[in-house]
Amino acid sequence: EEAEDLAAILGFERDTYEAGTSILVIDTNVDPNQVRKGLETWWWPRIHSRKLDARVIDEGEVFHPNLAGRQDLAGFIQAYGAATKPGESDGEDGLFTGDLKTGPANNPRILGDIALVFDTAGAYEGHGDGDAETPKTRDTVALIRGPGMVVNYHHKWSTHPDTPSFRGCFIADPEMDGKLRASEPPDHSNWDPRAKRLEYVKNKTDVYSVIAKIKSFVQTASNKMAPDVAEDESGSSNIGRAMAAIFGTGTWGRASGAGDGDDSEESPVILSYDVHTEPDNADPAKVRAAGTIDIELKPELDAAETEFEGDVKIFVNGGGNDEILGFRDVKGMNGVHFDMRGEISGVLRPGDPVTLTFSSELYDSEWTVSMKANVLSSRSGPA
Repeated sequence: EEAEDLAAILGFERDTYEAGTSILVIDTNVDPNQVRKGLETWWWPRIHSRKLDARVIDEGEVFHPNLAGRQDLAGFIQAYGAATKPGESDGEDGLFTGDLKTGPANNPRILGDIALVFDTAGAYEGHGDGDAETPKTRDTVALIRGPGMVVNYHHKWSTHPDTPSFRGCFIADPEMDGKLRASEPPDHSNWDPRAKRLEYVKNKTDVYSVIAKIKSFVQTASNKMAPDVAEDESGSSNIGRAMAAIFGTGTWGRASGAGDGDDSEESPVILSYDVHTEPDNADPAKVRAAGTIDIELKPELDAAETEFEGDVKIFVNGGGNDEILGFRDVKGMNGVHFDMRGEISGVLRPGDPVTLTFSSELYDSEWTVSMKANVLSSRSGPA
C-alpha cells in the first residue's frame, strides 16, 4: 500500500489490474522522443505482437511508440510475420524463409526460424544506414529471442553489390533461449559463442551454429538474388583459388609459402600444411580439423640456423573478421614450440625440417571454415 501511495505521489497511474514496469528518471535532459525511438528499435517484435504496451511520459506529455512511422523497420516487421508462419519460401517476390537446425539428421536440434525480405521494389531505399542514435539496419538480420526483444542487428557478411538490400529476422527456438541468454554480455547486445558462462552449458556449440547457419542462409539467398554474371576466361581459376582457401568436410589440399605475415621475398622459411577433417563419434553432425604443419629452410638459400615466429588460425566461416576456432591439441618438436593460441616459435636448422601436429575444437559439419598459417618474422645467423 505504501508503494502504491508513493507511486501516486510521483505521478505513476495504472489501472487496478494493469501489470507492468514503470521507470522514473529524475532531473534529466533525456529527449523523450529518443526514448520512444529506442523502444521502437529494440522492442518492436513485442510491440508489433501486442504483447507490450509502452509509453513515455514527460511532464504530462505522452509519447507512444509508432512503428508505422519507422520505414527503416518495415522490412523487419514483414520478415517477422513471414518467419512466424508455417511453410517455407525460396525467393518468391524476394522472400526467403526456413527453419535452422543442427545435430544429427535423424534427431536434429531446432535453432529457430528465419526470414529475409529483399527490397526488389526499392521501397526501403534511403533507410537503414544507421546514425549516432540508431543502428544500421540495411542488409542485417534482427536476432530475436524469448522476451521479444532485438538482441542485435547482425551483419557479418558481404553480398553482391548489385543484389537488392534485405532485412531479416531470426527468431530463436524456445529451447535455445537459455543458451543464448548465457552467451550475452551484461547489456544483452550480442550472442557470443566464446562467452565464459557457456562453459558448462550442454551443446554450447549451438550458439556457434546459430551464427554460422544464419550467415549460410543469407549467403545462399543473396546468391540467388544476385544478377547473372557471365563467366570470363579467368573465372574458373578465380573459383579454384577461392575454394583452395576454404575447407569443409572433405580432404584438403596442401598449401605452401612463407605466409601472409612475411614481407620478405627471400624469407628462408617454407611453411606448408596438410589438413583433413575427423568426424566426432558422439555426434555425426560434428567434425574437427586435424593435420600437420611442415616447416623447413629453403635449401637453395643456403641459410644458417634461423629463428622464426609464426601463427596458425582457423576461422569459422572464413575471413579474418569471423570467429576463431580454438585448438583441442597441438604438438611441437625439435625445439619448435606450438601453443594452444596457435603461436609458433623456435629455431630451424638446414636439412632438419620439423612437423607439427594439431587438432581443433569440434564444429558443425555444415560450416565453412578457413585456415591461415603465417611466418611472421625470421632472422638467420651467419652461413
